[in-house]
Amino acid sequence: MPNKASYTVGKISGFHGIQGVAKIKVNQGRQEGFMLLDSVKVETPDGKSKILHIEWVRIHKTDLLVKFKEFQNPNDVNDFKGCMLHAEESVVKETLKPGEYLVEDLLGLIAFDMDDNRLGVVKDVIGSGAQDILKIQNERGQEFLVPFVDELVPKVIVKEGRVIINPIEGLIEQ
Repeated sequence: MPNKASYTVGKISGFHGIQGVAKIKVNQGRQEGFMLLDSVKVETPDGKSKILHIEWVRIHKTDLLVKFKEFQNPNDVNDFKGCMLHAEESVVKETLKPGEYLVEDLLGLIAFDMDDNRLGVVKDVIGSGAQDILKIQNERGQEFLVPFVDELVPKVIVKEGRVIINPIEGLIEQ
């Protein structure tokens, strides 16, 4: 996976059981996409990286349980606890369903209202449990939060760098 664009797909949060199964935190709604991957790259805080090959994946509460071929016991997993997992951009994009976007693709998009008035720039995407929330900052530095649902965000045009917001009353204070 080196020298190719990659996306963060999860983080090793600990181990489960005695067989070297890793607990993985993933972005909201991306559990199914992770399950389609064959391998990931793990990066350690000291800058080293290693390819981990996935044997199986199961959903466990809000996390994933993942058996990597390279991990045989809990100590193997603990050596990478807190480390981020990455996958190639092209592979990750293949796992997206229609209407799903990667956080990295949404950051920096210019937000417009339904009348094409500029509202601001997407600065962050916050996972809230029920749905993601776009944090948009206007030119005066004010921030507002928009739930990322079809009714409020009817159109995302990544190639044009635009997102269209349907600002219902009280959503955006100007």
